[in-house]
Amino acid sequence: KDRVFLTGADQAAREVYCFDSQEGKLLWTHKAENISGSPNEPPEVTEDTGHAASTMTTDGVRVFAIFSTGDLVALDMEGKRVWAKNLGKPEKPYGHSSSLVRFKDVLLIQYDQDEGSFVAGIDVATGKEKWKVERDFGPSWASPLLVNTGERDEVILAAEKVVSYDPETGKILWEFEWVEGGEIAPTPVYNDGVLYLCCGFARITALDIKTQKIVWENEEQIPGVCTPLVTNGLFFGGLDEGGIVCFDAKTGKDADGELLELWLEETDDGFYASPILVGNKIYLMDRAGKMHIFAPEKQFKSLGQPSLDEVTVCTPAVIGNAIYYRGTQHLYKISP
Repeated sequence: KDRVFLTGADQAAREVYCFDSQEGKLLWTHKAENISGSPNEPPEVTEDTGHAASTMTTDGVRVFAIFSTGDLVALDMEGKRVWAKNLGKPEKPYGHSSSLVRFKDVLLIQYDQDEGSFVAGIDVATGKEKWKVERDFGPSWASPLLVNTGERDEVILAAEKVVSYDPETGKILWEFEWVEGGEIAPTPVYNDGVLYLCCGFARITALDIKTQKIVWENEEQIPGVCTPLVTNGLFFGGLDEGGIVCFDAKTGKDADGELLELWLEETDDGFYASPILVGNKIYLMDRAGKMHIFAPEKQFKSLGQPSLDEVTVCTPAVIGNAIYYRGTQHLYKISP
């Protein structure tokens, strides 16, 4: 409906903003306050994460936002509150960053922390709990992955253990013991029957989603925050300290048959944002604000490196021929 939504917060306030997508005019601001159960003091977070790291979602009628305090709000398109609730103050290093995902009339929430973790399905219209499943795998900063395998819908959550749930009921479909004590920030990625998992300082795991058997693994050149992109039989990711890496998505092997990357392109800055595919081009923004545009091919081919000249950590949104990008100081629309 020609609107762009985003959240902002600090220790004192939590807000939702709505902008006109054509001209960038601020249409309204909603203050997420006076929510029952909201903590008097927000949790400690790092400067990198902040208090509004989670991406919003929508069902086309309402928009949904969650903050570091556990405050969850649903608003109509004019910024009026439909419902709000507090999920409990999340306690984990860095802060809360799992984004919201909607499936039909269910709002899916991954709430992994030091203790009291859970995954829940919330009714989008009322905010009432449809189902809730306790989890005991420690903190995770990843977001739920919603997939259809061709046989059924699954929502997959990555932590020390990877678990698949029925998004309508919360029933556990399968589990996979993965890493112990790892810090998981990248969201799982699904492509052509294979689930790709990344845990910084541990490993990349390519997992057959039907058998839960490992297809291949690699313990080097691992995206630690950036969620990878899998397309054209290739795996692409941005590294925390700099560099763009490409693996063969099917085998994990290089041209010589070794379990190594196909290529590694060095960059001056690291990546928190995730790569996106638009047409036949991959867009990946580094933390200094340079957009790396390259081809989805077995050899690195740069198609441009324009810069916003602003610190950036967010993944852009693409609608039609326009890219919407949030820097630390501005909201941008870039189009022909």
